[in-house]
Order: sequence, then structure tokens, then C-alpha cells
Amino acid sequence: MRKVITESERIERLQMWYSTPYGVALRDYILNILKVYLKRIPVQSFIPVGLPLLTDKPLHVSMGEQISLVTEGNATNIADLSMLDSLPLETDSQSCLVYHHLLDVIEEPYQLLREANRVLDDAGYLIVISFNPWSLYGLCRTLRVPWDYFQQQAPWVLNAYSQSHLINWLRLLEFVPVSRESCGFIPPIVGAYSDLFLDKSESAISHLSQNGGMVNVSLFSKNLAPVTPIRTRWKLTSVKMRAAKLQTSAQSKTPSK
Repeated sequence: MRKVITESERIERLQMWYSTPYGVALRDYILNILKVYLKRIPVQSFIPVGLPLLTDKPLHVSMGEQISLVTEGNATNIADLSMLDSLPLETDSQSCLVYHHLLDVIEEPYQLLREANRVLDDAGYLIVISFNPWSLYGLCRTLRVPWDYFQQQAPWVLNAYSQSHLINWLRLLEFVPVSRESCGFIPPIVGAYSDLFLDKSESAISHLSQNGGMVNVSLFSKNLAPVTPIRTRWKLTSVKMRAAKLQTSAQSKTPSK
């Protein structure tokens, strides 16, 4: 019988996995995508929520105080998960949130998306960093069942929601998908690859399959503009033409004095 892994255990094991050489490389790939997103969208700052977003690279916009699931510098010290039911942020107070593997470790993902909808302003953006089940990682995760070791370790024990699930959930909250990039295109086997091999493989395979990586970095924006039905131009033109024909016909039938 498979052991039930708690949320706190998932967070701790994921944090430890990100300290491996493969995890460090993947974190750099994620930050490169995040840097591009933050340069494209019109925001001045963002708030990371989830795993600590550790970076020494400039991200073009300022990073606010992180809402972290772990205390930085100590992966075994787990934060109070009950705060995620209501993020310690005011309503309509933020322009951008980054959910860093938050959906991968928490059992109630939709509640976290509702909180994003509450906290973001009318022109806000949500960036979701999460594992991709439609990848080589997802295949390895599916085939892990015979091996007890993989059943207890990150990233195999984490949630992995498909992009279609995420889009459908967020559409209910009036978010629209803007962009999606993925990274981590080879199976996450710790200790099996050198840094040079990882970088070359990532660069080569990313040109062949942009959405087949281990991790998705998805950008969503709020869509609060009302949708007003507008008659198409050709229908308006045809109405005017019929009116002109009727007027011409009526004039031709009018007897001249």
C-alpha cells in the first residue's frame, strides 16, 4: 500500500530536490523564462508565493517580500500552510503574482487560484510555475509505481496538473492565457548528467518541442472587459443596400406631376 505523503513532506522533499545539480540547472532555466515574462508585461513589481525564488540575476522589476513555504536557508522548517487559504495581502493590491510550484504541493489548488483573483488588481497578471504531466517527466512519473524509492521522493510524489486543467480553472475566474513556455526536456535523473550536457540538451531539444518540458511557466492576465455584441459590418451594409433599393423603387413608382 502506497504511503500518503503530506503537504509538508512534499514541500520539504521538493526543496531538497532543487538543491541537486539537476534542480539547480532547472531553476536557472525557469528564471530565464520568468525574466522574459516580466520584461514583456507592464508591471513594476511582483510577489512570489511558494518555494523561495532565489536569484542573483536582475529581473527588470522589483521583487516584493516573498510568501514562502519554507524558511530561507533551512529546507526543513515548514511555514504555516493555513495562511494559503487567505493570502496575507489586501484585495486588489498587487499587479503580478508568481505561484512557484505552489499548485504542485497543495491539495486545494482552486482555492489558491481564487486568492490570486482576489489579490490581483483589474489589470493583474498571474504566472504559474508547475510540473508538466505531458512530458518525459510525466511518463517517468506514471511508470514509477513498481519502485518504492520513487513513490516517496520528489518530484515524483508531487501534483502535476495539465495545462488544459489550469486554463479551465482560471477561465472560471475570468483569467485568459497569454503565454506558455516550458523547460527541462530530459528525464530528471539526479546525478546522471553533467552541467555541460544539461545545457546543450536543453538548448537543442527546446527548438524541437517548446511545450514538452518538465516544468511549465504559464502567464495569465485578468480579463474584466465587458463583451458587447456588435453587428458585423457586412450585415449593416446589406441593410443599408436594401433600404436604398426600396427608396429608389418607391421614387420610380411615384407619378410625376
